[in-house]
Amino acid sequence: KYFVNRIKEKLGIDYAYANKLVIKDGKLTGEVEEPIIDSERKGELIRELAKKENLLLEEIVAVGDGANDRFMLQSSGLGIALNAKDILKKVANGVLTKENLTGFLYCLGTPEKKLREVVSKSSKKEAA
Repeated sequence: KYFVNRIKEKLGIDYAYANKLVIKDGKLTGEVEEPIIDSERKGELIRELAKKENLLLEEIVAVGDGANDRFMLQSSGLGIALNAKDILKKVANGVLTKENLTGFLYCLGTPEKKLREVVSKSSKKEAA
């Protein structure tokens, strides 16, 4: 959830959800805090957000990479499978084969300068 919130803030994304990993003594335990955002919950979130924002489901864009994203993509107006498993590609409206969201975010209108800034900061932290 930490990484999702950082990306959300940097790119000005309205909503982003992720499972929260358990950290104990500064280390990941391999556990996930409840409630877990599973396949069904992802579909529910799409419908809840549409209602909250007074949007039609057809106006929602969802991106996923695994079978647990199926309901989310099927509930949205535009479901994108990102570097995904074949099972998800079958239900998606579109497929991206890159290993990151850069191209997709560019298509959504994120300025190239902002994308370079986010990617650059991420690369520097990984190298450290």
